Amino acid sequence: MTPDEAGVVYQNLASALSDLGFNLNLAPVVDVNVNAANPIRSFSADPQTVEAYARVFVEAHRGKGVLTALKHFPGHGSCNQG
Repeated sequence: MTPDEAGVVYQNLASALSDLGFNLNLAPVVDVNVNAANPIRSFSADPQTVEAYARVFVEAHRGKGVLTALKHFPGHGSCNQG
């Protein structure tokens, strides 16, 4: 899905959270998937793509009055299977 298409999904998510009384979403995770041998749940292996989707996520939430928190888990994008 394109960032614009994802933006619609993120707006729906933010609307639902707001409707339920939430004003904070502890997301998105902005790790970059840099280890093909151990894929992680990430927007992409490309940092610019991660930035584009994270930006759309944050903007969609701000538009609905829901705060966000960019998250990073050190080593997550390059951890080894074991």
